[in-house]
Amino acid sequence: MDKLELVLDGLSHLDLTGQVVDKEEDFAGFGGHCNLFIAWYEDAQRHHRTKVAVKQIRVSMREDTEFAKRLAKEIRIWSTLKHEYVLPLLGYFTEGKSLLPNLVSRWMENGALKVYMQTFPRGGQQTWDLLFKVASGLKYLHSNGIIHADLKSGNILISDEGNPLLCDFGISRLPQMTTTSSTRGTPRWMASELLQATHNGSRVKHDEKSDIWAFGMVIYELLSWKLPYYDLENDMFVISVIVAGHLPIAPEESESPRIFRSLWELACYCWRERTRRCPLSYILTFLAGLGGEFVCLRSK
Repeated sequence: MDKLELVLDGLSHLDLTGQVVDKEEDFAGFGGHCNLFIAWYEDAQRHHRTKVAVKQIRVSMREDTEFAKRLAKEIRIWSTLKHEYVLPLLGYFTEGKSLLPNLVSRWMENGALKVYMQTFPRGGQQTWDLLFKVASGLKYLHSNGIIHADLKSGNILISDEGNPLLCDFGISRLPQMTTTSSTRGTPRWMASELLQATHNGSRVKHDEKSDIWAFGMVIYELLSWKLPYYDLENDMFVISVIVAGHLPIAPEESESPRIFRSLWELACYCWRERTRRCPLSYILTFLAGLGGEFVCLRSK
């Protein structure tokens, strides 16, 4: 725990111990190593209460020293990230006898993109706007040496203003981490080269290219309102299909066919062979060009 304690000592300004209260007993969600709860952060100086999400590490991980080291690095890195489309870390606190801190961020009433996207038309201006902002947030992570490696609509929260906030990135998804038979990520959004590595037991790094593949799957979600490979219930079938080179089928077009087709074209660029996959700079330029089309349409 020494490394974790050292990191927390350097982030004492983020220590919210005693200031996070009224934590609900029921789970609001859960992840690989943690449970999510709703609570309230009381800012005594501003006399203000903020609804927050509390990420609590499960009891089974509390004696795992390697996990503690990874958590320390996650906290240190997350605390440095400042971008309008990346969920910020509000702070941390400890409770009871646990030496592992709970991580605190603002609670987003709009929930995740996977549900929010059904509140606006498919393939129109709001779809474009969200994708441009997600790509901007992803570009920021990459510029700071961080690979998301689990990008999907369920890991994109929506702020009160309707902006996307990338979340659930951490030490398990830093560039040096590799994929072996113990796969990190979610198969439906994972790049073919990662799943091929899982299939044959080789080692492949998560990298910017695999994030771009996943971004293409987020485009698919927004255009279809469906999971990638929604007709396959078993993830093992999904893995087999992707390894065999089968890509999602184009969804039914929306009321904005020209924009829809352009976004589908971009998704297909994201799923090219790894060495031919388009970079994020191209994606942002492509989406910026589509934004110009909206301006032209409004001026007519």
